[in-house]
Amino acid sequence: MAPQEDAFVRVMDLVQEYLDLQEKLGASLRDGRFFIARSRYHTGPLGVSDARIPKHMSASTGARLHEGAAQGLELVRAPEGKSLLRSVIDELAERFSCQALDDQPETEGGAQDPLRWFGGALAPHDLRKAQRAFAEALDCMVRAASLSMQIQTLCLAVDNERGD
Repeated sequence: MAPQEDAFVRVMDLVQEYLDLQEKLGASLRDGRFFIARSRYHTGPLGVSDARIPKHMSASTGARLHEGAAQGLELVRAPEGKSLLRSVIDELAERFSCQALDDQPETEGGAQDPLRWFGGALAPHDLRKAQRAFAEALDCMVRAASLSMQIQTLCLAVDNERGD
């Protein structure tokens, strides 16, 4: 097969994988919303509501860009008790041999299991299912974004080959 045909087949495979991920993402989001609705039904209107969410939250998960041959995104999770921003600052301080400043305690705005806000160990089982469904949806989103980047890169490479 010619190189352009190989690239076309690779793009079609990536597009099929992307569409499968989009379908899985939709199912995960639907399941997550369903399980939240069920847990609200079982615990009452205030059992699972935004009134229980702390005012000062920080991200516990982010995405990091991979450069080079394996271009794409990966999920980055903050360690328990640390915010994502704090862990990035500590990583940079370690990389450049600097001392990180301890300007805030780690337990204050740090990453923690959100189920603690809704009853901790006694959180409704449906709420735990919703958490798993949304975590799966987050993984699907990052993988879909990575595939989209790979598809765009391959299409640009094919267009550049044709233009030469």
